[in-house]
Amino acid sequence: MIIRVLLVLAAAGAGLSADQVDLGERYTVTVCLESAGSFTLSRASSLVSKMYAAIGVEIDWRWPRNCPTVAIRVTMQGFSFPTEEPHSLAYAMPYQGTRIVIFFDRVQQAVDPRRVPALTAHVIAHEIGHILEGVIRHSASGVMKAHWDEDDFSEMAWKPLPFAPIDVALIHQGLLRRAGLVAKSH
Repeated sequence: MIIRVLLVLAAAGAGLSADQVDLGERYTVTVCLESAGSFTLSRASSLVSKMYAAIGVEIDWRWPRNCPTVAIRVTMQGFSFPTEEPHSLAYAMPYQGTRIVIFFDRVQQAVDPRRVPALTAHVIAHEIGHILEGVIRHSASGVMKAHWDEDDFSEMAWKPLPFAPIDVALIHQGLLRRAGLVAKSH
């Protein structure tokens, strides 16, 4: 594991992007969406799958009635109170390990309506990243950036923001930890 993290850090120092780092591992993560059927969520879940596939992670999307207890659960909250995580589009509970809340009203207000599916995908991918990394930390750029700016919003409308190599390493490390926890719970 330490060698893998060092390999990714060395790749980052060499200026390689996350999709140029081959960790050789493939993982599957089960993610349950509370809402189903909308165009926005259909488009967003497809984009999230592509973003994670680029770093060796398959997303197994499920709906609430078919959701295992160890799955990551994404709640699409239609209304948020101003005092509830102010200035955030969502939050994750990485130390709890399975819960994500998306403030969908804020996502819809943040960008032009045509960009809502792409932003929704990035918000979901970002919060899944927190759960998988197991910590609240942010990168200087890309999917795990703390606050996206107009340049980021414009880029994500055309192509997904990348994961930084350190995030790829932390996600893979977190997946190994989760696999150990899942094996112990059965």
